[in-house]
Amino acid sequence: MCQPGVQSVVTNSPNVHKPVEQGCTTCHDAHSSDFPDQLVNSIEKMCFTCHEDIEREITLASSPHAAVFTGDRCANCHEPHAAGRPNLLRKRVDPICLDSHAKERSEARRVGKEGRT
Repeated sequence: MCQPGVQSVVTNSPNVHKPVEQGCTTCHDAHSSDFPDQLVNSIEKMCFTCHEDIEREITLASSPHAAVFTGDRCANCHEPHAAGRPNLLRKRVDPICLDSHAKERSEARRVGKEGRT
């Protein structure tokens, strides 16, 4: 592993992402990249390369989950390398959702207060 922090997570986690088992260059370019973290493509395209079913579900949804299109995209909720939780979730589902939506509500209140005269 190139990154010591990633090596530690992968070694100590019960759930390792399959591409990580294949090697770093499955997702990362060792020398240069036009994408953050030396990815070979954008994060959502990287994820959808293997998770075509999820891409199809999102594409066909009349109201897709905004988390897939903002911030770190799939990595808002999922660890890219390894995790202690199933489905590579960063936290239990309820804290992930509540944390995200609490930030949205806080931002909406802040903007609402600033917008008043």
